[in-house]
Amino acid sequence: MSLRRSSAPISGSVKAGVGTIVGSGRGLRGGVATLLVIGLLPLSVGSAAADESSSIPCTGQAEQAADAVAQAASCSSPVELMSADTAYQTVHVNPDGTTTYDMGSEPVRTKVSGAWKPIDRSLVGGTGGIEVASPIAPMTFSDGTAGQPLAKIATGGHELSMDVPFDLPAPEISGSQLTYDDVLPGVDLIVTVDDDTAGFGEVLRVDSPQAAANPALAELEFPLATSGDLDVVSAGGGFEARDSAGEAVFTAPQPQMWDSSADGVIAQADAQTVLAAPFSLSDDEESASPRVEAPSAADVLGDDVAANRTVAPVEGDHVVQMQTTVTDQDVTVAPDGAMLTASGTTWPVFIDPKVKSKTPAEWVMIDSAAPDYTYYKFDPDQGMGLCDYAVTTACNKTRKQRVIWEFDDLDWLGDLAGADVTKATFKAFGTHSWDCTPRGVTAYVSKNISTGTTWNSNASLWGTGDYVAQQQITVAHKSACPDSPTRFVSWDITKAAKWAADTNKKSFAIGLKAHTEASMQEGWKRYRKDASISITIERAPYAPTDLKFTDPAGACTTTDSARPVLRTTTGALTLSAQLNDPDDNDSATQDQLKGHYEIFTVDGATKVWSYDMTSAHPARTPIPVSVTAGKLKDGVAYYFDAYATDSAGKSGPHSAKCEFYIETSPPSVAPGVTVVSGPYHNSTTPSGAVGTPGTFTFTNGGANDIVSYKYNFDDDAMTKAASPGANVTFTPTKPGKHTLYVESIDRAGWASDKHTEFVFYVRVTGVESEWRMTEGTGSTVVDAQHPGDVTRRLNLTAATWVDGPIGDLDGDGFADSSAVHFNGTAAQYGQTSSEPLATDQSFSVSVMVQIDAATRNATAVSVDGAHASAFQLAHRSGAECAGAPVNGCWSFFMNSADVARPTTTFVTAPDEVVTGQWTQLTGVYDATAKTATLYVCTPGTPDNPVAHTASFTTPWMAFGNFQVGRGRYNDAATDAWPGAIGAIHVYKGIESTTQIHDTCLGAGA
Repeated sequence: MSLRRSSAPISGSVKAGVGTIVGSGRGLRGGVATLLVIGLLPLSVGSAAADESSSIPCTGQAEQAADAVAQAASCSSPVELMSADTAYQTVHVNPDGTTTYDMGSEPVRTKVSGAWKPIDRSLVGGTGGIEVASPIAPMTFSDGTAGQPLAKIATGGHELSMDVPFDLPAPEISGSQLTYDDVLPGVDLIVTVDDDTAGFGEVLRVDSPQAAANPALAELEFPLATSGDLDVVSAGGGFEARDSAGEAVFTAPQPQMWDSSADGVIAQADAQTVLAAPFSLSDDEESASPRVEAPSAADVLGDDVAANRTVAPVEGDHVVQMQTTVTDQDVTVAPDGAMLTASGTTWPVFIDPKVKSKTPAEWVMIDSAAPDYTYYKFDPDQGMGLCDYAVTTACNKTRKQRVIWEFDDLDWLGDLAGADVTKATFKAFGTHSWDCTPRGVTAYVSKNISTGTTWNSNASLWGTGDYVAQQQITVAHKSACPDSPTRFVSWDITKAAKWAADTNKKSFAIGLKAHTEASMQEGWKRYRKDASISITIERAPYAPTDLKFTDPAGACTTTDSARPVLRTTTGALTLSAQLNDPDDNDSATQDQLKGHYEIFTVDGATKVWSYDMTSAHPARTPIPVSVTAGKLKDGVAYYFDAYATDSAGKSGPHSAKCEFYIETSPPSVAPGVTVVSGPYHNSTTPSGAVGTPGTFTFTNGGANDIVSYKYNFDDDAMTKAASPGANVTFTPTKPGKHTLYVESIDRAGWASDKHTEFVFYVRVTGVESEWRMTEGTGSTVVDAQHPGDVTRRLNLTAATWVDGPIGDLDGDGFADSSAVHFNGTAAQYGQTSSEPLATDQSFSVSVMVQIDAATRNATAVSVDGAHASAFQLAHRSGAECAGAPVNGCWSFFMNSADVARPTTTFVTAPDEVVTGQWTQLTGVYDATAKTATLYVCTPGTPDNPVAHTASFTTPWMAFGNFQVGRGRYNDAATDAWPGAIGAIHVYKGIESTTQIHDTCLGAGA
């Protein structure tokens, strides 16, 4: 199975005097990087180099760009730039200042111990097995030593090994091929190093039906091992070993098996003398009674009909694709049982897989008779045109065939503009044509190829969209034709190269198609796998980059909302651009550039300023230019751009636009502050509490170009930043005065002339006890503020649990809060075993209640004295309710002394008492103001509750228990509660109306 990359890089080979570059993917990328370091060479050769012609030897090669330029000018011939060479690429500097890149599908050299050496496929002994002498991808094969895998292959720091499911003897070596005899009875294993030394193929040669009957051939499991950074996955019927980026490092197409049927086809075709299909006349019998000649097998297969089946099947062989199962540890191949048992099978039969490393070129043949199969990286050649079974049985089926090559890793081409490409050609070696008459072959741009490229996935695209014809040539190439021998032939693909440059392609594919696919005689040809492209370029300066403003500083954008606004009091500014040239990487040949700068209104309608440099500067040098005061107006949108001219007078493209505004003065108004949430407002009235957060946002105060705010709490050094609309939260750690300082920042970075001081005061208060009623079961409720204090726990007597005021928010069918229900008798109540608050000081108590019947007095919460309650939050039904409402009224009342029958001060609310409805009652005693206040709130109301206040001047400290569901009067428990009681909160200090409302909105939570 051939491990092949799905989208291959550029490749080629130097044949018939054509320089081509072929290489492993990573090797070529390294070469491209080298090119970027040394530059893609100058546009023209100066006269100074020509003046030195007498001292420059014409070797045709130079290591450095400067020497190559000088020699090309002196010797009037191309010079190979050796420092730009890669395994697959050769670069020449031409006398006219252009540069030519030759790339091909096979390597021309490889690095050995840091030096370039010729490719050598020979097999030699190594320390761990048998090695390839000088390959692109190092490979080691088993020498028969126990424990050695069949093969190891490495590239780019990655490694894959493949083994076989049987023991291996010492192999016989012939050139680049190893034969392991009789690995099974009548079965030999043959391993062949690929021509490009980037991979290998292995086949099992099964000699006879008796050998094929061996059960070991029913399923073949090939163990795999990879370096730890690779994952083996199924792909295209074969497998790929992919790196962490998902790129295929080793690739294998679907394995196949083939018999030797073509031997019979060749013999039959050579024996034919008469055909009913189209025919040709012999040269010596053009008479009234001509003899009809039959085409020979060579007319289909070419002259080398005895191709080596240990590498690939011959045209006419019976070929079957095999099914595979792939894991990280092995690939299992299932040979076709029908072929192995059929009486018509011609022996021997060959079973692969193959393995290849990633290389910078791919090639494939697509076949209309096998529309879903890929002939990926065929070897050594393939047919193109119509192969017509009616013309010759050497075509085992009538089919149309096309051949495609893809050249990858053309990063340097994608970095060019189409105008930089002056000429491009594609060359392929024609091994055969039907006869000696030249006939049309057209080169097309093709869709990029992979191990999955087939007729069905590719053929219909030819001539559509980007996949257009390049050039048609009329050609014949046959060894029997003196004037048209087998040879490299070329097509002009300049349009394709320009298209690739203009669309930033890093790869493109070229396919060959017969001008007519309706006649075998008119179109049938064969082409070898090695092909190449040659691209010549001449480049103008690049567009300037790194446009920016240096004084005042600012970046560039073409987006309206992101345009920099430059802060300048006079309108003067300094801008900068880096001038770039493709020929700027070698100091000896570095071009000198002049910059041209322009400023327009952003709509491009008016040029307001321009500057042309009078002196040249080295490329890649940022050049600052000053714009004088008075040219630009406050608040107007502008852009500047630039372009460069080189020493030859060739101008490059304009840079991207750099849009901007200027601002000459700061905002004149202060920002505003809005309270988003929390109790704090711009007031001297204390609110909130230590630990209670407040959230604020800022407004522009009327300024229209504010982009941010600077702020701080209690520090006029406004060092914190906030964007418009953002919320900032402050959680006080101490009571008393706090100040929020804010200033606006406009788009130019000006801070507002005025800042805002938002002052608020934090109350001295805090939650002393909190019974949330979250238990939902049991006879004890924990004080959430003192969960470990058993004296603070609320002990329930005979009470029951019910749903609380918060409904089913999460949709599970159950209320999301709970409460305690009392039946209104003295037998049901709750109490603590200690007092939770000082009733002779300021305090606040909130409770969520639901009353079942409003016909009598009932107390929700209270604190016991020895004889009476210090206070009660309650329902009253007597004369203390103004207007004698039917359902009585809500009340907060305080007793004047701890005596059996004290004087009582009632605070009542006019709010209607609704049975069965949740209501929050809050009683607040202000020891400073000597007032008792009642707040009544219905959960969900949008308004703050109304304060109902009465004077109370005789508070006293109650040392008894906190009571729930009853009060105390005349030395006895009284006023049992008929209904439910939810969350209870006890505060030291005064609870604000905002906090009361917030608690009410949260249904007492």
